[in-house]
This record gives sequence, structure tokens and C-alpha cells, in this order.
Amino acid sequence: MLRFRILLIALLICKVALSQLNIADSFRSTLTKNLPDSIKIDLINDYITKYSPNDPGIALVYSDSAINLSLKSKDSLRLANSLNRKGIALYYIGDYHTSLENYFHALSVKEKIGENSTLWREYNNIGLVLRNLDLNEDALKYFNQALKNLIEIDNKAYQAIAWNNIGITYRGMGDYLSAKEALSNALEINRTIGAQQSIAHNLNNLGNVNFSQKKYSQAIGYFEKAYEINKSLLNNYEQVQNLNNLADVYLTMEQFSKSKVCLDKASEILKGIDATQLRLNNLMIYSDFFERTKDYRNAVIYKNNYIMLSDSISKLNRTKQFNQLKNLANAEKEIQEVEFLKKINSIQGEKILIQRSIQIGGATVILIILALLIIVWQNLRDKKKLNISLNERTYELEALNEEFQAANEELNTQRDNLEETVNILKSTQNKLIQSEKMASIGILAAGVAHEINNPLNFIHGGIAGIKSYFNSNSKSHNADIEFYVNAISEGVERASTIVDGLNHFSRDENYKSNDVDLHRIIDTCSLMLNSLTLDRIELVKDLTNTPFRIYGNEGKLHQAIMNVMLNAVQAIDGRGAITIKTQIINSSIRLEIKDTGCGINQEILSKVFDPFFTTKEIGQGTGLGLSITYNIIQEHNGSIDVESLLGHGTNVKIEIPLEKA
Repeated sequence: MLRFRILLIALLICKVALSQLNIADSFRSTLTKNLPDSIKIDLINDYITKYSPNDPGIALVYSDSAINLSLKSKDSLRLANSLNRKGIALYYIGDYHTSLENYFHALSVKEKIGENSTLWREYNNIGLVLRNLDLNEDALKYFNQALKNLIEIDNKAYQAIAWNNIGITYRGMGDYLSAKEALSNALEINRTIGAQQSIAHNLNNLGNVNFSQKKYSQAIGYFEKAYEINKSLLNNYEQVQNLNNLADVYLTMEQFSKSKVCLDKASEILKGIDATQLRLNNLMIYSDFFERTKDYRNAVIYKNNYIMLSDSISKLNRTKQFNQLKNLANAEKEIQEVEFLKKINSIQGEKILIQRSIQIGGATVILIILALLIIVWQNLRDKKKLNISLNERTYELEALNEEFQAANEELNTQRDNLEETVNILKSTQNKLIQSEKMASIGILAAGVAHEINNPLNFIHGGIAGIKSYFNSNSKSHNADIEFYVNAISEGVERASTIVDGLNHFSRDENYKSNDVDLHRIIDTCSLMLNSLTLDRIELVKDLTNTPFRIYGNEGKLHQAIMNVMLNAVQAIDGRGAITIKTQIINSSIRLEIKDTGCGINQEILSKVFDPFFTTKEIGQGTGLGLSITYNIIQEHNGSIDVESLLGHGTNVKIEIPLEKA
């Protein structure tokens, strides 16, 4: 089983690598061909639409090429289309906020040039992003706007799509009556134009709405009609979806035999198609079926199969995500290098221009001297006139020499300014690259937290099954078994708490709340540093009992406090103690983090908040921790101060204003 799992993962990774290579070749080939820019833009946009669902990272890298070509050609319509395609690539990557920015930009361009016939595409895409962000009410507004635009241009097929999206959105809002009405409108249009596949899709969604209302008989009727249409159209993918839905309804109604028949049919069809998500859904319903029928052995087998397949997909997704991040990082690095070289070339050009000016000035001086010699040679006979002429020319030469010296001093000043500018550009480039690394770490942290939560949920389910089994089959109470089960439960809860803490570091950096719990942040950071302090560092907490509120961004405050606590842990070599204290002072909350570590030399204490300043060895730190912490505390209108004595430890004091009642 393990060998099969490893082989499956290897094949999937190889498949992804080859497909990404072919996709990148397609883009590069298009850009290097001798074709008009308009054709290149259309080809690149077609590739982005085609490849974004599977390889959004590569599609995103080349979407900027289409945008730049559109700007170069001054083609506003193609610029709007290119912005739309970039939004699609960002949507599939999961960067919904940047995706919305591109959709809105495309919408603005189309409105400006009066391109009203395709505005519905932007409205519909904006609605899809908002629905994925669970902003159903906002999504509904844009779907309705898309429908209005489609009615104006009398496009029936896409009107049905808009009604379908509106229905799904109402279902997400819990407004099942409006959902049914919208889906019925879509169904009526599709029946009028004879779109059988869309009819089946509408019927399946109506079944889901009735299922949510617990109207099981009506839901079964819609699912069965959708299944019959998909069966006649030989659409295996939709057939499996319908059968899985039917099996889920029958299982809820405890009609186990009918549920098993649907599951077996779906499983048989899945053998001939590549539909991983449907296969996962089928395995999960199988597991629930066996658990409900108390066949715990098969329930565990199917859950294990689900986990194996889910893990293989997760590893594949992480590989794809890594490649996407690498592509984005390389592209950003190339852009930074190009901009840096442009600025250097501009500086060098100015320097060359100054040197040429000096050369011309020198040549002018030489010509003047030659002219003087000629005048002297021509006027040897007239000594008086010669002396007068020489005196005049001497004065001119002295003035020119003073001007030359002034120009030379100005050149030296400009050279010093140029060197300072180059150093600033290098520092900025390092900050941008470091920022890209931190963004990548945030994305990966969110992915890891999400993936760990999945197996934890299955362990919870397994514990429930074990308790149920022993409660129903054991004749006498077994204290040892209860002890082990409780121990497993405690371990799972502890892991869930760690994952919850990890999630705080990937939250929206612009979101602020009135209910920031500073003590919970301290507890979460302490838990995440437990492996570094265990059996070595004593953690003492002296937290105030007075209730208080802070207005701010919880994710950023997590990052700031984690930076300070991590520095305290790393400052202690061997055994020691860290004391964390909070107290209300006037209208602020003061947080003190004091360690018994090595301390900081007074000569460098004033530099600890400078970016890239660090006392750690090369490779052990970036020097950004306290700089980032300082900026975060400043954003919250607070203050941070460091007191330290070499060899006696460090005390960091943070004060943040309390939220007024």
C-alpha cells in the first residue's frame, strides 16, 4: 500500500512538471513569433483562459505580457480583456483580493470606452469571487447587474447562467424560496433553447436546495431527473455527482439499501474517469454509510482510502503551489533587476553627459590658448599691444580656471549623490526580496494549517466510533480503554490549538477588530514556542484580571509579540526564565516581556529597531523582527521600549491604547 501511494504521488508530480513545461513553452513560443501584437495578445489570453484552472501560476506570470503589449499598442479593449484574464489566474491561485482589483480595473476600462456588450463578464466574475469569500449579499448585486446587461443584449444562454449563479447565491444566504425561483427561471430558459446539459445542472442545484430544506422526496426527484439526462448525454462526471447526491439523501433518510446502490453505481463509473474530487466525495459518503450501519471496519478502511487520496492531492497541490511561488518570485526578481539596471543606466548616462561637458569646456580652453598664441605671434612687433592683450587673456584664463574648479567640485558632489542613490536602490531591492519571502511563508503557513485540520477531524471521528463501539459491545466498563481514548482526545485538542495559533499568522493584514484578546495572543505564542522552552526555560505569567479591550489587527499583534518572545527564548543559553506581565496604566495596557538571557550591549541598544540590524550569526536571522514589531506597534498608536544590561537579561515594554467604551 505504501509503495502504491509513493508511486501515485511521483506520477502526479511528473505529470504536473511536464504539463507546466509544455504550457510555458506555448507562452514563450507565442511571444517570440513574428506576429502582430494584436494576435499575440489574443493567443496569450486564450492560453490563460485554458490553462488557469490547472496551472494558474504560469498563466499569471505571462498575463502581464498581454497587459504590456496592450498598453504598447494602445488597444483599450484588449487591455480590458488582458486584465480580466489576469483576474482569472489570480482567482484560481486563491488571491481573491488582487483578482477583484483586476476585474474592477477591466470594468473601468470598458465603461470608459463604451464597451457595454461584454460588461456582464466582469460583473459575473466579481460575483464569483465575492461568493467564494462568503460575501453572498455583495455577490448577488453583481450577478443581478450581469443579468441586467445580458437582458439588454438579449443573450439567452448566458442569462440562464446568471440566473443559476443567483440561485446558488440565495442558497448560500439561506433564502431557499428565492433560490428556487432563480433556478426555475434558469431552467425555463434552458428548456426553451434546448440546452439539455444546462437543464441537468439546474435540476441538480434545485435538488441541493430541497436537500438543504430537508425536503428529501423533492430532492430525490430532481436528482433522478438530472441523472437520467446526464445518462442519455453520456456525461459520466455529472452522473457521478447526481448519484453521490442521491446516496447522501438516502443515507440521511436511513434508506441504506438504496444509498448503497447509488454509491456502487457511482464507484463503477469513477473507474473510467479522472475525477478526483468526486472520488473523494464518494469515499466520504461510503465511510459515513458504513459508520451509520455500524460496520466500523469498512468505515475505517474507506476513511483511510479517503485520507490517502486526499494526502496525495495535497502533496501535489503543495508541489504546484511551490512551483507557482517560485515562478512568481523569479518573475518579480527579474522585474526588480530590470528596473534596477534602468536606474543605473540612467545614472551612468548623466555621468557621461557631465564628462562630455567637461571635455567640451577643456577643448574650448585649449582653443582659447591657441588663439592667444596666434595673436601673440601676429603682434610681436607691437609690444605694447601685446602686453595689453596678454593681460586681458590672463584674466580670462583665471576666470575659466575658477569655473573649471567649481564644475569639478559639482561633479564630485553629484558622484557622491549617485553612490548614495545606488546604495538606497540595493537596500530597497533586498527589502522587496525579503517581503516576497515573507508573503510566500504566509501562504504556505495557511496551507499547512488547512491540511493539518483535515486529518485531525478524521481522528475526532475515529474516537467517536471507538467510544460508540465499546459502549455498545463491552459488557463491563474498561477504565484503561477510557484512559487511552481520553489521552488521544487531549492530544488532538492540543494539536487543534496549535493549528489555530498558526492560522493567526495568515490573516488579512488590513482587517481590524474591537475584540482583540491580548491574553489569548500571549497564550497562543507560548504554546507555539513550547518546543523551544520545554524543560529548559520557566515561563512565568502575571496577567491582569481587569477586563479590557484593544482595537487592532490580531494577526499583526500575533506577529509582533511572537517576535519579542522568540528573541527572549533565543537570548537564553541553557536554563533561564521569561516573565510576561500585563497591567492597566491610565488608558493603556502595558505588556512586559522580561528574560534572564545574555542582554544587549548599551552601545548598540539604540540600533535594535533598525531594519536588517542583527547581533546573530550569518544565516541565523534577518534583522527584521524588531523592525517589523516596531512598525506594528506604531500602527496601533502604541509605544515600545527596550531596557537591557549585558549579562543580566532584557526587558521589552509595550504599551497599546485601550478601546474606549
